[in-house]
Amino acid sequence: MRAGSIGYGMGGSSSGTGSGNAGGGSGNPGSGAGGSGAKSKSRQGKLVRLNINARERRRMHDLNDALDELRSVIPYAHSPSVRKLSKIATLLLAKNYILMQVSTTRTLQA
Repeated sequence: MRAGSIGYGMGGSSSGTGSGNAGGGSGNPGSGAGGSGAKSKSRQGKLVRLNINARERRRMHDLNDALDELRSVIPYAHSPSVRKLSKIATLLLAKNYILMQVSTTRTLQA
């Protein structure tokens, strides 16, 4: 997992792709001749959507990387014949493993 990869909110992006004027135009959609304002608005909307999609893709890649790291440290069969744990199964197994460790620690301390 990459360090400092938090910041997927709509207000901005940690990579700088979601800030400012996404279309790169003058900010005045009515300027120009005829229907050029509508084209510029459409192009700007498309660029905003592409930036949002890229940010969501990065967020999902980061989430999947973190789950892969979690799978690598929790005890379960890692052989090639065993299917990879699902996201929910990984989280449940990790939670149960942590609870078991806490219980064992408390038992040893008593």
